[in-house]
Amino acid sequence: MKLLKAGIICLLIIVIVLAVMVFRDRIQSVNIIEVQADPYSYDVKGAVEEYQLLEKLREDNSEAAIEKLKSLVDLKNATGYRANIILAEKLKGRGEDYTSHYKRALDLFVNQDLQFSLAEGLMEWEYTQEAIEAYINLLPAEDAIGSLLQLGKNKWEIARQLIVAKHFTAATEYLQEELQDSENDPLYKSLYALLLTSSGDYDAGLEIFQDIKEVIISDKEIYWWYGRALETVGKLEEAMAVYEDLDGKGSYRFGLLLEGLNRNLEAANAYVTSDSDVSLWRGARLLDELNRKEEALEVYKRLAYMEGSYHEDSAYRAYILQKELQKPVDEEIVNLLKKSPAWSAAIGVEPQWPSLQPSAFRRPEFLQRYEDYLDEGLLEMANIEHSIGEKFATNQEKLYLGRENVERAQYYRGVIWGIRAIREEPTLEGYQLAYQRPFEELVMKAAEEFQIDPYLIWAVMREESHYRPEVFSRVGAVGLMQIMPATGEDIASRLKVDFNDSHLLNPEINIRFGAYYIKLMLNSFEGDMDRALAAYNGGPGNVRKWSRTHLGSTKEGFPTAITFLETRRYITKVKNSYYTYKWLYQE
Repeated sequence: MKLLKAGIICLLIIVIVLAVMVFRDRIQSVNIIEVQADPYSYDVKGAVEEYQLLEKLREDNSEAAIEKLKSLVDLKNATGYRANIILAEKLKGRGEDYTSHYKRALDLFVNQDLQFSLAEGLMEWEYTQEAIEAYINLLPAEDAIGSLLQLGKNKWEIARQLIVAKHFTAATEYLQEELQDSENDPLYKSLYALLLTSSGDYDAGLEIFQDIKEVIISDKEIYWWYGRALETVGKLEEAMAVYEDLDGKGSYRFGLLLEGLNRNLEAANAYVTSDSDVSLWRGARLLDELNRKEEALEVYKRLAYMEGSYHEDSAYRAYILQKELQKPVDEEIVNLLKKSPAWSAAIGVEPQWPSLQPSAFRRPEFLQRYEDYLDEGLLEMANIEHSIGEKFATNQEKLYLGRENVERAQYYRGVIWGIRAIREEPTLEGYQLAYQRPFEELVMKAAEEFQIDPYLIWAVMREESHYRPEVFSRVGAVGLMQIMPATGEDIASRLKVDFNDSHLLNPEINIRFGAYYIKLMLNSFEGDMDRALAAYNGGPGNVRKWSRTHLGSTKEGFPTAITFLETRRYITKVKNSYYTYKWLYQE
């Protein structure tokens, strides 16, 4: 009996010892697994260490590496960009959908190789329409053309897409190499004629169009180009017939030809059948000139509520006509005009100035990261970091970047950051960046010499050059106030000073000449700022011509009489800046 008890006790001891050993081994095993599951739990500090971590993750195909990458993909910096790319590649290797990570990377920083990778992924995962759109954006690359064919686009569609996107050289090669066996096919001929006319060879295009007129009549875009070719070679009656057949799509060109023949009422009626803002504007102006005020008013009101280049001009003219016709003024029209200091002044109301709050400046973190990458010779990562950092800068960071540029006399960059900042939040510091007063001593000196408001000089300088002393326009205007060399020579003669073209790159001379010319235009047009600014931009001869029209003969009608869109915009921009300067600094 005693032996039995002793045996049971020994057995129990053995069981307990074995249980303890098994439990201990299991605990150790769990600890080992936990350590192995998270080999990336250590802290990483700074851009360079993050880069080194990404290099390790790129070589590691474990679950731990995947999880670590997933924790990094939301970062809005070069690390997040690169993490998305590495994760996409790993998921691709596993046969999983990886396209969302390429999309996220491209949202941070655009790279053509990455665009191709995304397009390939979209095709692989049968997101067909997205893939087609992605490859169309990558034309005229040969790989994009081949992939579009695989996605079901035919050669005709690809050729047309190349033409529409104005890849004329690639379109020519494609038509000649891929579709040469079809050169007698009417579809081939229509595309080749479209290519010729789109690229400016109207005579050759017209010759082909006339052989296949019956084929192209059902294709409005190609038929429109047929009309354009007829018009360009002087076959105006035939062109008008084509445009008339096209209804709304041909209305603008039809109206232009009718107006050229002085058939102005017919032209106006053609213009207003279009949905195009430029066509509606010309129609409204013609009706206005023909004293058909009620009809003009309806078109102006329609345009006032259309976003685009004409809605403010149209709202202003609608306001004036409502007053003239003794109609109730549309409050929505007034509220629209109040958003612009220039138009508010034109109708005699106070603009809707924002309430400005002071704001702090904060140095962006990405600048340090950018410098760290440069110090390590990682130029590509540095550039990516800087680009992403600027894209996602906070308002306080935008203000810092703007101030930093101004301190380096990079006034233009300061303006850009100021504009970006006040779009997000109107602050005093943001407005002071967007509306700077550089070259203050020179501006004040010129303003005193020619007795003009210094804020008008700054307003013109801002819109002409954004304060860049060495900028040249596409037509040859030079410097801060964008003086044409011929105008500079004339001004120098009047002021009795020596002159050569290079003098316009000197801020003191350029500001003085610009101020003189503003004053000369104000004197020439009896102090009328609209006419003076129109002359500064579009030439005094054009201002006199516009002033002789029915609309242009009055102060209220002159802005509408200006036929140059650029000049109308210029007046509004300069006056907006002028009144903003006075509000910001003078009052």
